Amino acid sequence: MKKIYFFSILIILLSGCLNKIGEEDCNEKIENNEVVEVTDKKITKEFLDLMVKNSENIYCNNTQEEIDKNIREIAPLFAAALNVDPNVKSSISRAISSASYNISQDDEVFYELIKNDKNISKGINKAISLTNKTSTEKLNELAENIPYFSVYIYNLEKISTSSDELWVIPIQYANDEESLDKIIAYNKNGETREFSADEAPDFPVVVLGISERISTMYNELSDDFNQISRKKSLTDWDGSIVHGVKLYGIKIDNDMEPWFKGRAEFYAVWAIQGRAVRQDYSNVDRKNRWYGKNDLIFDIDNTPQHQFYAVEAWEEDGGSRHTTSIDASWNYKSVDVKMHEEYEIKSHDDHYGSTSIYFGHPKNSNGYQEYSAGGAHFRLGYNEYTK
Repeated sequence: MKKIYFFSILIILLSGCLNKIGEEDCNEKIENNEVVEVTDKKITKEFLDLMVKNSENIYCNNTQEEIDKNIREIAPLFAAALNVDPNVKSSISRAISSASYNISQDDEVFYELIKNDKNISKGINKAISLTNKTSTEKLNELAENIPYFSVYIYNLEKISTSSDELWVIPIQYANDEESLDKIIAYNKNGETREFSADEAPDFPVVVLGISERISTMYNELSDDFNQISRKKSLTDWDGSIVHGVKLYGIKIDNDMEPWFKGRAEFYAVWAIQGRAVRQDYSNVDRKNRWYGKNDLIFDIDNTPQHQFYAVEAWEEDGGSRHTTSIDASWNYKSVDVKMHEEYEIKSHDDHYGSTSIYFGHPKNSNGYQEYSAGGAHFRLGYNEYTK
């Protein structure tokens, strides 16, 4: 943040504590403990609403370790099905490439959408008969207790020409992905091998885990999902300068995702006193490049309450819901102002950082100034007008 010398300002920006949803919250927010049958066989808003309801229910009734165990138990059977019946591989690949089955902008598909595919069902039943380790009922029970359960294929473009044995990685979420050196994969015989968490293979690998692109999918289905509404002065309109805050570009230093988890899911939370709103930027998924934008964030006036606004940058990694906050304080023209705005994140989300921006910050010849929130960078400007 640039220093402001022409009047006295003290500002403190803090990221608030995380508060996990507790048992009472689960009882209040989940209507019942039954899994709701999903009847849609393509991704619609209704489908996602049910997925969210079921998945929040799973988080409320299972520990992360229990969810990880479910993913781990499915992996060997899934590997067997993929390798004993080539139609399983081709059916999953087609589903991932289907506009109806996949709007996540990543090479993944919800298991819920493909579990009743005749080729996949046949392959799984064949694998069950060969391994004699489980049953279809047990498999479905495990799958129903994995939130947002999805199948991701790394190097999808190579899978149709590859004759190599397919390995299946069950992602384990209880441990921080940044601390991982190795990840375990299974083959059709239930044998394991280690993959480097840092160095991606040059052949296809199937990954079972929790989809992190729910917000991206909602954005694809609704033009107004998570859109920041234009709202002028919240309090004490003084009839003077108003700024329409504009975002001109975003750059990230790190996509915060290992190779086995697909593309990044970058989002930012914008806050002024009185509100904080999340905005998803699903195309910001590669490091060290600027993504051009021309987005109006919000309108603010030059009252003491609005001398600063803040932005906090995150990469979504899923998990149970938590509450955090953006907190700031400043003094403007002898008026003390405090801002405390709460919002929700997921327990595994990666934090880039946060920064605050002065109402009348300077602009370069292109109309913006660059600000950094840790490893995320924003080009911010404004249009100036009066009431």
